[in-house]
Amino acid sequence: MEGNFFNSPNPNLRPEQVFSIDTGFKFRTGTFTGELFGFWSKYSDRILTVLTGNTVGGLAERRQENAASQIIGGIEFGGQWRVIPELALLGTATWTQGDTTLNTGDVVPADRIPPFNGIVGVRYESPAGKFYVEPLLRYAGAQNRLAPNNRTDNRINPNGTPGFFVFDVRAGMLVSESLWLRLVAQNLTNNNYREHGSSLDGLGTNIFFNVDYRY
Repeated sequence: MEGNFFNSPNPNLRPEQVFSIDTGFKFRTGTFTGELFGFWSKYSDRILTVLTGNTVGGLAERRQENAASQIIGGIEFGGQWRVIPELALLGTATWTQGDTTLNTGDVVPADRIPPFNGIVGVRYESPAGKFYVEPLLRYAGAQNRLAPNNRTDNRINPNGTPGFFVFDVRAGMLVSESLWLRLVAQNLTNNNYREHGSSLDGLGTNIFFNVDYRY
């Protein structure tokens, strides 16, 4: 039993099969390093959770079935541009899209596909390498392409998951040859946000320290 549903077993369930291709490359110049990767996957006998139309103990019954084929593809990019020896601009971006073809022939969005997301930031390192600070902005677009079962999933807003921006800062200082003090401050603007498909809201403002001693 889960939420408002009763999950029944399916003894006839078959394993999924998938064919995947992924490729990418890394590149470097005097001041820039980056990487770009892409992937494409085709699933057959895709396992989906479907409603049976029955009720058990007053709860809607559902079970897992080999109900579809599915294609998921995406692109990931990351790069860093060193403006001057002590200062670098950095960022990542990820785009994913998936479509499911049901056994009825209908094509619907795939389940819990993340929206366009990534980070952008700046990293400063002192000339001697004894101090660094790295302000970062995490971002995610809205995800309004919902699979049919997402609209009845109590972890997901039936109107879609809103996008968000979250501001973080990381910093560190070399105190001695073997001792680093590090600080991580997350969500400094205390924004309310939720990762798509998560059952929990993201953390509010939180700060923690780390002592890294090597011997």
